[in-house]
Amino acid sequence: MYIVAMIKSERVGYGYERPDRDFKAHNCDLVVIDTKASKRVGRLDVMHRIRKGDVLVIYSWKELAPGALKAHMVDLLNTVGVTVELLDIPAKPPVKPSRRGLSDEAKSEALTMWHEPTKFSVEYIQNHLARKGHGNYSRNQLNYALGPPSGGHE
Repeated sequence: MYIVAMIKSERVGYGYERPDRDFKAHNCDLVVIDTKASKRVGRLDVMHRIRKGDVLVIYSWKELAPGALKAHMVDLLNTVGVTVELLDIPAKPPVKPSRRGLSDEAKSEALTMWHEPTKFSVEYIQNHLARKGHGNYSRNQLNYALGPPSGGHE
């Protein structure tokens, strides 16, 4: 007499230096995330756990098998009968400009001085804008709004 157990195939997510929330929308039964500190021990755990019929969910081959290891890993997964699902890497959110951007008035006033660094220092321009009621701006905010000064501020 033979007893045959039906083992459900699993969806296993693997990532390296990636938040596990990246896998939540992909119905993974197990998510393993490696870090530099873990020295990829999670990858070994995944390779020991997966079985024929399982789906390995990854974002990049570089995360699972960097460099020359990829060809060996592809052969191994094909031999075992594991399907690899390669996901699209989520786009990084766009950088939001400062909410305290320069008004058109402040921008036009600052531009008259900004591109003459021999006459006006950054501190002078910052103080001038504050005195005129345009607000306080950091050097980085001015650079972002006005572009690099010609000749450069020292």
